[in-house]
Amino acid sequence: MVNISDFLRGLISGASGLERMERVMLGADSSAGPATRTNTQSSGVDLPGLTQEICFRDVSFSYSGAEHEVMHLNFAVPAGSSIAVVGHSGSGKSTLLKLLLRIYEPSTGWISIDGVELSAVGRSSLHAQIGVVLQDPILLNTTVRDNIALVKPDASDPEIEAAARAVDLHETIVSWPQGYDTVVGERGQRLTMGQRQRVALARAIVRKPAILLFDEVTAHLDPETEAAVNATLQRLSAGRTIISITHRLASAMDADRILVMNRGQLVEHGSHEELLGQKGMYFRLWRAQSGFAISADGRHAEITVDRIRAIPLFATLGERALKSLKKRFITEYYDSGSAIVTEGEIGAKFYILVRGVASVTTTGFDGNKLRLPDLEDGDYFGETALMEGGGQPATVRAQTPCLLLSIKGKRFFKLIRKKEALREEVEQTAVSRSLDMVVRRGRRPRTNSSLYDYLLDDPPDDLVADDPSRG
Repeated sequence: MVNISDFLRGLISGASGLERMERVMLGADSSAGPATRTNTQSSGVDLPGLTQEICFRDVSFSYSGAEHEVMHLNFAVPAGSSIAVVGHSGSGKSTLLKLLLRIYEPSTGWISIDGVELSAVGRSSLHAQIGVVLQDPILLNTTVRDNIALVKPDASDPEIEAAARAVDLHETIVSWPQGYDTVVGERGQRLTMGQRQRVALARAIVRKPAILLFDEVTAHLDPETEAAVNATLQRLSAGRTIISITHRLASAMDADRILVMNRGQLVEHGSHEELLGQKGMYFRLWRAQSGFAISADGRHAEITVDRIRAIPLFATLGERALKSLKKRFITEYYDSGSAIVTEGEIGAKFYILVRGVASVTTTGFDGNKLRLPDLEDGDYFGETALMEGGGQPATVRAQTPCLLLSIKGKRFFKLIRKKEALREEVEQTAVSRSLDMVVRRGRRPRTNSSLYDYLLDDPPDDLVADDPSRG
């Protein structure tokens, strides 16, 4: 039997997306709500080509009018430079782009291009200067040619081919039987993810915009394709102003300047080398994402001993125990949309998210689903459910393809039996995360001592041999 509720979810999601598209196309004042049309595409002054800088001055913004998504942003992007904006999920990175595109208006402060405030500029004039590429490229079920020319319907064949060449896609296209007349399928499903992103890149530059905005462009790509696309992005940056949003620091390290966001605020800025030298948030993010060897296809990972040691839970282990632990991690891979752990199931593993973005949802005290901060490259989870001995406190689901390393719960607990400091660290982390859940769920954490004791039975010698407390 067909489940009508499945269709309803899709319709609701689609209707919401269409409403947002309509608001942008009709020039709605998004800060005032969907019914208000205060600035049409043609109203406002024409914006001259960017020659000086983009400025954010004391910019704050709130979706709800209560909690601010970004607060007191002050920075400038010189014309022709490349800027990368990094930070955890929910730090305000994508909101910054929405403000620059005038999808939303700042609650306070102002944004300007060459001294002209965007609030005075017509949206059509603004958007004519900007090319945008998103994490999930939007392709229509039509030809490659039509998809590239979507933002410039009068683009000539030479212009379309020049854009495809610029993103290293022309040779691939002409190798297909239908060439530029190849139909890409719904959402581009007949193309690889890398090919979809290159079509989106070609579309973004066919108008020869002065500004390019990239929002997590490489999030769905395997390491080999990501490296190739990053090389293409480097070439595209010549003579253009680039603002790139990414959580993956390997994609940000070559930018002229990196902005580090945290909880809506700009907390650090500088070059890759300068930020590493500051030993602040960027340094911690870099360390979390380092220490992994990933296969070219993104399906297998290994972790270094030093990277294991950098995880607070394992910082007190000796060299021999760390090496033994390294051998016991296995690789797991999940496609987008797959559940990694499900709320309520018995915790059986400890996980390290090597690469990808995963959503975290839990059930609140009122029975409604709550969205918690996303997990990203270098994050770990699972120890709370293991320590409590009950069900998983949340569902973790792959938002992008996710590559993880995991170790079974029984091995995890055998490891800490003779390490009192490690056991205390694990317990403190579990309690901290459980208390965080109490705030969101209105529940008390619980511990199942019988399962806990069972998991601590009979540790293998190689995991505790270098423990000085062992006789």
